Amino acid sequence: MIKSLASIIIASSVGVASAAASTVSVICGTTFNVDTIEHYKAGPGMTYTLLQYTTADESRTFRSHVLTADTQGENAPAIKAGLARDSVYGTERISSIAKRKDSPTRQYLGGINSDFFVTSSFANDLKNAGFPNMLGNPNSNCAVDSRIVAGNAPITDGAHKYGHFVVGENANEMWCDVAVVSNVLNVKGVLTSMPSLQPWVNVAPRNADVVVFNSAMGKYTCNPAGVTEIQAELIEGSEWGINKAVRFRVTGEASTKGNMAIPANGLVIAAGPGIPEKAVKALAKFTPGTEFTYSTTVKLEDYNVRPKATAMACGDVVLLYRGEVRQAGIATDRYINVRTTKYPHTMAGYSEDRSKAVFCVVDGTTKRPTAGCTYPEGAEMMRSYGCYDAVNFDGGGSSAMYLQKHGIVNTPCDGAERAVCSGLYMTVDAPADNTVSEIRFKDWAKTIDPDGEYTPVFYGYNSYGILVDTDVKGVVLNCPDALGSITTDGTTLMATGSGTHALTAAKDGMTAAIAVTIGGSAGITDIAADGSSTDETAEWYNMCG
Repeated sequence: MIKSLASIIIASSVGVASAAASTVSVICGTTFNVDTIEHYKAGPGMTYTLLQYTTADESRTFRSHVLTADTQGENAPAIKAGLARDSVYGTERISSIAKRKDSPTRQYLGGINSDFFVTSSFANDLKNAGFPNMLGNPNSNCAVDSRIVAGNAPITDGAHKYGHFVVGENANEMWCDVAVVSNVLNVKGVLTSMPSLQPWVNVAPRNADVVVFNSAMGKYTCNPAGVTEIQAELIEGSEWGINKAVRFRVTGEASTKGNMAIPANGLVIAAGPGIPEKAVKALAKFTPGTEFTYSTTVKLEDYNVRPKATAMACGDVVLLYRGEVRQAGIATDRYINVRTTKYPHTMAGYSEDRSKAVFCVVDGTTKRPTAGCTYPEGAEMMRSYGCYDAVNFDGGGSSAMYLQKHGIVNTPCDGAERAVCSGLYMTVDAPADNTVSEIRFKDWAKTIDPDGEYTPVFYGYNSYGILVDTDVKGVVLNCPDALGSITTDGTTLMATGSGTHALTAAKDGMTAAIAVTIGGSAGITDIAADGSSTDETAEWYNMCG
């Protein structure tokens, strides 16, 4: 019995840790009491929910942070990928990427870490083997803003196929699948080369390839002398894209000096001295002024589609496929994790109709080996949150969830947020606007003791539905006599009544309401029977259901 996210939230109560406040979920044969610790609107069409899972004997506890977004409708969030330092070299915290990418027209409201990447220890091993510094390079295919920034064959765990989260041009286009990437250069209608997108291959002994560099690979190619390099820029009117031919023009003579500058909006085509004669003749066609097309093809293996992808992030396994746990994907140990190890996890998925995207981070700590979840448990949890497909991203100390007004909301097992190679974000195209036009209780519902007190905190949202104030002042409460009374300053409920009733609030023409239960556990049936907050309850149900 795996409860849905909606039923878990409705059956749980915020602010009270008791058996009466929990719902029960059975995940991979283990029974958990599940408490909703937090649940609130995180942005337009977005909710953040913090759930705590505890076994009946309390021998095991972990927390799951769930960020959902309604991807349909006006001002709906869009899923974007972000690359550390806008480069495959180096790392950056996902909170820093989001803040750096925030602009007067686009807000990065929430996100998670995504791609597995070359860590410092692995980068040192590569350097000792004669490769350049590869710290931060994604382990497989990665795309940002309709441009492939890393298109590598897996450099580790080669026996397993990598699962990707892929976003298309339209709001209902999301896939969790194995992505196969290829690149084609074409001059005057004649196929000339199928280059790699691996910035280290020109270093001996891997010098028998044609390689394409874009600005995500740094300002310069870092190739040694003897490598033939050709610079080209995007032709005016042409745009980056995947599964489409993008037009370029060669801007200068070929050079063998090495370390060529990479145009911000262009390419460098490079070839090591060991490439076949056929490739040498093909490169001879790339003379100054020559126009050519560069195509990146992305094919999704199981869905058998070639999407015009705008964003792509790589995990290690597809956890769910068409509503079923992908047993083949999680049946064996991974190159970095054991499938049955309880570990922090970062996951992403979406509903069957692609109308809702779901990001999830499960916390775990090195000091508490029972914390975290396993691969199979993560798969079942994502299904319980309404996912039809889901993929597992980099976990452990990399696992992090960011919200624009709260920063990192989970507890990274390193003790602090780790710098990683990339993030996946929920964004809204809207201007920066700090004017509050909507208020909401921070709590989604509240249970308090008889004769207790409750001073709620209020969140303020601007006209675009973006959270801009986490402590709105000057809000005045009101309640029926059956619930209790309000202090003279209007800020605190004195709970002298009983049952479940609506507590309302108002400020400058804005109103809000929640269900408050005295001496019990609030549920949707109680609220609806009371008749005082049916609309608000239905809204909460829709937000999380």
